[in-house]
Amino acid sequence: MELRQRKTDAKIQQQNDTDEPSKAKKEQNITVLVLGSKLMYKLEDPEISSNLKIHYIKSLKPIPASDGNTSGIVQKVRMVSYGLFKIIYQVFQLLWIMMVEVEKVDKILVQNPPALPTLAAACIVKVIRGAKLIIDWHNYAYSILELKVKQGVIVQAAKRYEILFGNLADYHLCVTNAMKQDLKENWGIKKPIIVLHDRAPNHFKRLNVPEIHELWSKLSQDPQFQDLAKATKTNNSGNITPFTQLITKKLEKKSTKKKQSNFVEMRLDRPKLLISSTSWTEDEDFEILLEAMIRCDQYYQEKHTDAESNDENKKLYIVLVITGKGPLKQYYLEKISQTKWCHVKIITAWLDSRDYVSLLGSADLGISLHTSSSGLDLPMKVVDMFGCELPVCAFKFNCIDELVQNNVNGLTFTNSKELTECLKALLIDNGSETNLEKLRKGVEPFANLSWEDNWNTNALSIFQ
Repeated sequence: MELRQRKTDAKIQQQNDTDEPSKAKKEQNITVLVLGSKLMYKLEDPEISSNLKIHYIKSLKPIPASDGNTSGIVQKVRMVSYGLFKIIYQVFQLLWIMMVEVEKVDKILVQNPPALPTLAAACIVKVIRGAKLIIDWHNYAYSILELKVKQGVIVQAAKRYEILFGNLADYHLCVTNAMKQDLKENWGIKKPIIVLHDRAPNHFKRLNVPEIHELWSKLSQDPQFQDLAKATKTNNSGNITPFTQLITKKLEKKSTKKKQSNFVEMRLDRPKLLISSTSWTEDEDFEILLEAMIRCDQYYQEKHTDAESNDENKKLYIVLVITGKGPLKQYYLEKISQTKWCHVKIITAWLDSRDYVSLLGSADLGISLHTSSSGLDLPMKVVDMFGCELPVCAFKFNCIDELVQNNVNGLTFTNSKELTECLKALLIDNGSETNLEKLRKGVEPFANLSWEDNWNTNALSIFQ
């Protein structure tokens, strides 16, 4: 998880008192108090952490699963009771911190979703303490609930709750132009709405060849990647990784003896590296990607049917690394293991945040299966990939073109056949290297605009 000013459950921003307004404006001396669940990252930037305080919202232990002897009605009553108590418990914590523990609240920035109970709690504090409320719309909470709960009454109640409290905010941030239009036309929001397209943090970047070598020298020792190391004839000395190799060249200078120096270069026989991140849930159809990989593998098999060299018959052309955890992971792992692969290798991995960012920076192509519950938000995984100058093949939905532009910085698809054609155009067919490089160049303008510059240009004025 990456620390971003737009990635917590709720935030309170408090402007520091100062006798030098011009200096304060110049330095943006804002104290930020973050309210959220236990964060899984550390604050490493001293300039940020010196002006930032965190109040953790304590979580309840999940309700125990039914032992099989409990009737369905009793279990439902337990779940409803637990849910109500959880909401009350969270509201109490939020109000206690914002009303008692915090001395002064000027502005409240709350991310939505989740909407319950944060929107209501933030509105109460806004009224009592006279703070300005800013809602940061990443999606609609009711649309996510609709994926899990089929009862229309509950979903409609959640939507009305979201509309009611959403209209009480003083300012709104949202992630797409399409969402801004929807908030105006269908939610009746009259207050200012600012579109703030997400950007990756500054440490997301494309790796150079020595950095790629260092990364894969490390990952090759990881049990998750050892099969890949064997398939690509990687040695344990660190001289050869699945994608790079260390070579020795002789240097000759005038009036000096010949000297040797080590250089790192990309292997000519390296496979293409693809990266995808999935939640392994029904709303991200992994079947599309799996079928496309099978088609690509079959294409390579047909191409090398008459190959005289046995090595050519076994050569690895595509490596797909999939990160993430979720309920359908085991189901698809079994399908992957039951498939006979010749030229494609699929690896599922769980990496720490640093290695994940580096992996993005070393890859050739990203793949996004994200579909939006509302049709109005954009996948953060693609934002992260673009931050590493990584072109993306993305599933096509309503507003994806606000991020992935066909034949500019990526390609879009709606089924496995279309994804296969995208992969062939970028990885297999004649001219694929040129096509891929063209898309990589198309990503550069996105990568060159930092998160900080984007925030300062579009959103900072609200908090001054």
